[in-house]
Formats: sequence, C-alpha cells, structure tokens
Amino acid sequence: MQSVEDAFSNICYLNTLVTELETAVDKLPNHPDNEKLKVITAAISSYLPVYTWIFDEAFKEAWDMTVK
Repeated sequence: MQSVEDAFSNICYLNTLVTELETAVDKLPNHPDNEKLKVITAAISSYLPVYTWIFDEAFKEAWDMTVK
C-alpha cells in the first residue's frame, strides 16, 4: 500500500505545482519569457497522465495483494 500512497502523493504534488506555475505565468503577460514559460508549464502538465498511470498500476497491484 505504500507504493499507492507514494504515487497518489506524487500526483497531488505535481498537480499543485502545475496549478501554481500556471497562475504565476498568467500574472506575467508582458514578461519576455511568457510564451516559453507557458510551453514549459504545458510540458510539465503532460506528465500528469503518467503519474496517474503509475497510481492506477500501484493501486491495482495493492488491491490484488489485499483481496487475493
């Protein structure tokens, strides 16, 4: 079950960071690197499905071990 908790924690933490980064970037519309920051933010947020997949796999494994 520890791997399930770790995966879920990673998902929540990354999601929070991405949200905070998006908010910060939106507050800097005239910054010369605004577009670059938006691209980096989008790239980071694309990793969220990977963490979700890791969580789903860890949960399934923990569930199978608990139920079987």
